[in-house]
Amino acid sequence: MLKIDLHTHTIASGHGFNTILEMAKEASKRGIKILGISEHGPAVPGSATITYFNNLERPPRKLFGVKVLYGAELNIINGKGGVDLPEKCLKEKLDFVSFSFHENCGYEDKGEEMNTETLLKALNNPYISILTHIYRTKFPINVAKVAQAACDKNKLLEISTTHFEYNKLDEERWVNLLKMIEVAKKNKCKILLGSDAHVFSEIGVDKNFQKNKKKLDLTDKDIANNDIRYLRKFIKNI
Repeated sequence: MLKIDLHTHTIASGHGFNTILEMAKEASKRGIKILGISEHGPAVPGSATITYFNNLERPPRKLFGVKVLYGAELNIINGKGGVDLPEKCLKEKLDFVSFSFHENCGYEDKGEEMNTETLLKALNNPYISILTHIYRTKFPINVAKVAQAACDKNKLLEISTTHFEYNKLDEERWVNLLKMIEVAKKNKCKILLGSDAHVFSEIGVDKNFQKNKKKLDLTDKDIANNDIRYLRKFIKNI
C-alpha cells in the first residue's frame, strides 16, 4: 500500500465515484499519510471548471489524520504544449500539477514525432511537476526522448499502479514503461507511483505493481514515494 498517493480523483472529475471526504476517510483507514486530490482539468468532458480550481485554498488540509494536497491532472490542448488551466491558477492555487495526453481534450494524435515535440514544449511549463503515464500508446511518442527531457527539466515521471491492477499493460506499453524506467535510473531520477484512483477502493493500491517490481528492475530506493525529502524538490507543501 502506498503511504503517499498523489494521483486520485473525486466526483469533481466527472467520472470519479467519491467525495474528498470519503476518499480521505478511506485513505486514513489504509494508513496513507499524504493524499493528493488531482482532478482532471476542464478540457475533460464533465470535469471540474476553472472556478473549482481557483477555490482550492478552501478545502481542509487535514482530514481523519491524513494530510490532503490539492492539485490537477491537466490535459495538453494544442500543438504548442498548452494546458487547460492558466498559469496564474497553477502558480497560486495548486499544490502540485501533473499533465499528459488525454482523448477528446482538444489535441488529436499527430503521430510520434509531433506528439513528442508537443510534450517537450509542455515540459517547459515551470508550474508542472509531474508527467503521468507516458508509456500509454493512444498518443505514440518517443518515450526515451521525453523521459530524458523530463529528467533534464526536473520533472517527476509517474507510473499509475492501477494499470497493474486492471491488466492495462499490453506488450507495447510494457516496452515503453521499461524504456522510461531505464532513462530515469540512468539519470538517477526516482519514479513516482500514483494509484490514479477514481473510487475509494483504489486508493494507494500497489499489490500487483509490487509483484512486478523486480521485473521492472526497480527497488524501494528508486521510488520517490519512499523519500519525502526528494519529493519536496518537486511539490510544495508536501
